[in-house]
Amino acid sequence: MRPYRRYAGMIAWLWRVARAMGALASIASLSGCLLDADKPDIAIDVPQSYLNTKAPEAALPALDWWRGFRSAELTSLMEEAQAANLDIAVAMAQILQADAQVRIAGKSTGIVFYE
Repeated sequence: MRPYRRYAGMIAWLWRVARAMGALASIASLSGCLLDADKPDIAIDVPQSYLNTKAPEAALPALDWWRGFRSAELTSLMEEAQAANLDIAVAMAQILQADAQVRIAGKSTGIVFYE
């Protein structure tokens, strides 16, 4: 007798159990989907005073906000950080380089930079 025939009945039973468990899992997961559920009315009455508001200019901090602390150490750190921060310069150079490569290929990106 071949060894796989000995377990053929158990394998068939396991497949039946696996299919039944899959079906139960599908039913359980799909039962959460309510296709014809009553949807809430999204028409919310928003007061006119909320619709026409604009942020006051005073809400925006000044570009040199750290000077308000009157700390020489903070001011020197911020000036050093601004001088050493080359992220924007690098990004601008990469864009200009990409634009030059596109122009070499005979196309145009349509982006115009003024230096």
